[in-house]
Amino acid sequence: MKVLAVANKQISFKSSASQKVARDVADIILSYRRPLLSEPQTKQGQDFLSSFVAQKILPSIKKERPVPMVILGFPMKSASAKKVISPLPDRSEYEALEHIKGLTQRIKTVYPAGSDFRIFSDGRVFVGTVYNSSDGKVSTYLKGCKEILRKQNATGIKIFSAEDFYTGSYDKVRQNLFTDFPVSRKEVHQRLMSTPETRNYLTNMCVFYANDMRGANPSISVRQAKAKAPDIAEGVIQTSESYDRMIRSIYGDDYLRLSVHPYPTINPGNKIGIFLNKEQTHCPTPWHSAAVKITTDDGKEHFIFEKKSSLEQAGCSFIQDTDGKGAYYQYSEHLPYDFSKSFKENIKGLIAEGKISQQQNS
Repeated sequence: MKVLAVANKQISFKSSASQKVARDVADIILSYRRPLLSEPQTKQGQDFLSSFVAQKILPSIKKERPVPMVILGFPMKSASAKKVISPLPDRSEYEALEHIKGLTQRIKTVYPAGSDFRIFSDGRVFVGTVYNSSDGKVSTYLKGCKEILRKQNATGIKIFSAEDFYTGSYDKVRQNLFTDFPVSRKEVHQRLMSTPETRNYLTNMCVFYANDMRGANPSISVRQAKAKAPDIAEGVIQTSESYDRMIRSIYGDDYLRLSVHPYPTINPGNKIGIFLNKEQTHCPTPWHSAAVKITTDDGKEHFIFEKKSSLEQAGCSFIQDTDGKGAYYQYSEHLPYDFSKSFKENIKGLIAEGKISQQQNS
């Protein structure tokens, strides 16, 4: 396996208040946190998380090095034509990466050494597991995301993939990864069946992948999709865990593990979930959705992510890529929008008020 250099040269950061700086950086990171919707947010919980994150990043701050942060994601666009515009990154990826760039810039305001934000794209490890995935789609998507970062001049953010650590063909890369960091399907299944929460998680994953399958290939029946989904869901968890173990072997304990998924406050499992959109709404990930621009009465433009089919059913207009930031949809400027509610809740409200017809949204 290739070795990833995580050490950066020493910089001059004159301060004896490392603890305070670590707490300040932690509070900035937590301002991007994606909490569990079902969990009440308290000051006690916030203080706990602030201390937890501060202790994780304190060693880097004491050594006057950029804070290493890692997130898994940006794999490839969903194969479901109901969810995405095309296999290419679009305005949803652009806005998500711009949002992450904002996090790295804010950290530099309180800690000049800044951060070293690394996205570990997990699309390569999912090929052969996720329905209708391919190495070609992953490579095209990775290239597009790296081009977005270049346009944004996001020098503090880098995207890696499994082939950056292993040589040989893509099949050989996966084989070596799973050999070096084995996770058995039995181990995954036992863990998923251990508590009601994990069983519920598996159920939701199965529904998700069944819908993905039918969105990619409508000829697959609901029954067939439901039958295949558990194997895909457990396979995704299995491969993700192998990849995560590889990353832990590179960094040890000296990094902050972020996630695109929310995690509990008191027992976050060493992961902090963060939002990938500036509006901080609980919407789909960029690679399972399209971006929609909502212009508010004050003239400000806001982007959120939603399934393509939902945007079209709501009468949103498709906008071609004219500025190099990717294609997106435009929400009607004549309709109100409440950002405290989900896109579906907004549309249901508009139907109830007679501003959108049920037929249009069916």
